[in-house]
Amino acid sequence: MFIYPILLAISISIDTFGIGVTYGMKRIKVPFQSLLLINMVSVLSLFIAFALGNLLLTFITVFQAKLISSSLVLLLGFFFLIQAYLDCRFPAKNGQKMIKKISIKALGIVINIIRDPISGDSDHSGTIEPKEAMYIGVALAVDAFTIGVAISIIKIHMLSFIAAIFIINILFFRIGEFLGKKIGHITREHILKYISATILIFLGLIRLI
Repeated sequence: MFIYPILLAISISIDTFGIGVTYGMKRIKVPFQSLLLINMVSVLSLFIAFALGNLLLTFITVFQAKLISSSLVLLLGFFFLIQAYLDCRFPAKNGQKMIKKISIKALGIVINIIRDPISGDSDHSGTIEPKEAMYIGVALAVDAFTIGVAISIIKIHMLSFIAAIFIINILFFRIGEFLGKKIGHITREHILKYISATILIFLGLIRLI
């Protein structure tokens, strides 16, 4: 049971690793306080997700909880798989990422950051400021929220999982940033998505057995 939440934490932290690689390649600086803010948004998302998941447990059976938990993990895995395929099938032109068109304008900047992490530096200062860190944090928190609900349903210790997410996110970002500066030219973002998707789908299937 211990390895399951660790693998989940790693799978949703791969996005953070990818963003770190991108910023490292572009030499965009991310101060530690901005990195903390990004992670605090994800932690807040997890707390809310855990609360909703625990509330849901009062209305469903153990079997239903297991089914919902597995389905959420599988859906997120397939979503990452589709994202990876689209990034591979329709590569960026002239360094620009293709942005999804969604009618809800308020979500536009979040989708934009997910598809093109470099756009988080909205003022082109070369440094991610706290306000920009908030935007990135919200984008990453969407995945964390889904996993948070799934984890709460299967009764994994909340504080341990949140601590794991917090630490792994920071480590993955800094490692990705370092590698981006050194060997970023050989890193492909869609490959990271494929890895993350594979882990999530595998974990979702395990829960169904």
